[in-house]
Amino acid sequence: MAILQNLEELRAGLPAIEIVAYLDLRSGTVLGKAAALDEPQERLDALSELASDILGGASGETDEAVLMRSTVAFVLRRAPGAPAEALCLVCAPDVD
Repeated sequence: MAILQNLEELRAGLPAIEIVAYLDLRSGTVLGKAAALDEPQERLDALSELASDILGGASGETDEAVLMRSTVAFVLRRAPGAPAEALCLVCAPDVD
């Protein structure tokens, strides 16, 4: 429960964040999420795949990345001490 509460607090703290997802890069699953709207499972699966591709999977060497598009920004961060897990933030493109 604490993970979900932490995700929701992070999302609520910055209005530009649309989705916060905690991902298992090894299995490609979403371990928890907080979202402004109900997100379809397909979109969450796509976030997990994107994070795995950009961070290099469960054993990749990249710990963080930012992907900017004209309509959305993705902020990816591998969990310290748990390299197979990552946080993915889906934000408005003008997020700080």
